[in-house]
Amino acid sequence: MKLVSGQQAIDFEAKDIHGNHINLNNLKGEKILLSFFRSTACPFCNLRIYQLKSLYPKVKDNLKMVFIFESKKDALLRSPLHGELPMPLISDFEKDLHKSYGIEFSLIKTLTSSFNPKFKEHMKVAKELGMDFKTKEKGTSNTLMPADFLIDEHFNIVHAHYGKAVNEHIDMEIIKDFAGQNNSLAA
Repeated sequence: MKLVSGQQAIDFEAKDIHGNHINLNNLKGEKILLSFFRSTACPFCNLRIYQLKSLYPKVKDNLKMVFIFESKKDALLRSPLHGELPMPLISDFEKDLHKSYGIEFSLIKTLTSSFNPKFKEHMKVAKELGMDFKTKEKGTSNTLMPADFLIDEHFNIVHAHYGKAVNEHIDMEIIKDFAGQNNSLAA
């Protein structure tokens, strides 16, 4: 079931790709961006990681980021873009965390992603950055949709964003506003 704004975030315990214990509830008192990605082979996910990595130095004091991938741990560690990120990366190959947050699989949304207004722009930028559009990671799904959750200091979901296309994540300006102490999102 999809989560909505106003609900409590769902706590979980996991190990990140470096073996660090992550308990989402331990971040209570902090603002959190919890992002769900497809695989390391997804060029749109890699573009988003690139964007968030660029944003991180500007918001790191006001926003904790936790990224969850469908990829296996070794694929995340091998990836030059993912292996050295400063935020926790969690492998959820069994998709248990994806399921608990209501992340969907949709063949229709995957097939119609090219109609998303930013699809061609994202594809162009990803290609310019040298991101691969031909590789597939074994055991991952092409139909998994991305999702993002902004969680406030009280562990409430302020904004739940479920992608309607393989390249659709929450708008970067919304993340910046949330990190900048803008409480108007809760209204």
